[in-house]
Amino acid sequence: MKEFSMYCIKNEFAEHYFYKCDILYRFIKSHHANRFRQDLALQFNYITNNFPSDISYYVMSQLNNMDSIRIFKDENQLEIYSDNHYLSLYVHKKQLKFHCESLYEAENILFPALRLFDPYLFIINHNADEYGWLSPDKNKINISEGKQLLYSYL
Repeated sequence: MKEFSMYCIKNEFAEHYFYKCDILYRFIKSHHANRFRQDLALQFNYITNNFPSDISYYVMSQLNNMDSIRIFKDENQLEIYSDNHYLSLYVHKKQLKFHCESLYEAENILFPALRLFDPYLFIINHNADEYGWLSPDKNKINISEGKQLLYSYL
């Protein structure tokens, strides 16, 4: 199973780093590798939003509208089954961590619900140096004129 993390980046920083996601990726990776460094922890907390405590219920309510979805909830974890696909989601204060075989499961099961939640969700694949923005609803984000919107979730 592949492991991914998702971060909710504050609007002002997301708009500035939307086309500089390599910088954001290196910073988050550095923060996780050096958790003892107070300066990185303060910066990380400053640029990220907390996920609301009821994000699990939000995801569940969005997925309940989909056919053939089965969800099992256990405190801060959701196990989601759809046909022959499985995805586990762990909710932390500053990150959503999920495991799945491929992004196909995440794209078909999890991402549609999260696109409605926040336009600035940044994803990191821990099994490879892959990262990027969850393809946002382009009507919900503010991108300066003259810039082309990138649809790269990884």
